Amino acid sequence: MSTFLSEREISFQVFEHLNADSLTKYAYYSDHDVSVFQQCLATAKQIAEKQFYPHNRQSDLDEPRLVNGKVEMIPDIGQAYQAFIEGGFMSASRPYEIGGMQLPHLITQSCFAYFQAANIATSSYALLTFAAANMLENYSTDEQKEQFLKPMLEGKMTGTMALTEPDAGSSLADLTTEAIP
Repeated sequence: MSTFLSEREISFQVFEHLNADSLTKYAYYSDHDVSVFQQCLATAKQIAEKQFYPHNRQSDLDEPRLVNGKVEMIPDIGQAYQAFIEGGFMSASRPYEIGGMQLPHLITQSCFAYFQAANIATSSYALLTFAAANMLENYSTDEQKEQFLKPMLEGKMTGTMALTEPDAGSSLADLTTEAIP
């Protein structure tokens, strides 16, 4: 059993309650079977336990900071993110044509639950990138996909969130922004 998420509970929900194996009847997922889904979950659990969980507390204590125009953060964050990318999780639900594994959303989100449970802060880098990649995959030109989506799925770029609401109840009120055409 994992130190932060019940493997048995995930297995029960995914395979017994939600019947993930039934998804393989659809042509899009027909290359997969239960053993592929189980291996994805096992790999996610292993990466989460070995790469994400160990620096959970440290990443809270040593937040990213801007030093001389460059963001500095503990190296463990980058190492965990790289393991996530190399494990194929950034593009797991994407079509084969763009380097994905065409896994069902149920499986990719169940895998991602391990990363979030292990370290919500580090997993947020992937979460923001998922959102940006979804937008690019569905609404951008081929040139934009090549320039931005591909590097995101390869782990060379990440998505971000730009917040400037002064009434958001955080230090966002300290921010100023300027738009230049």
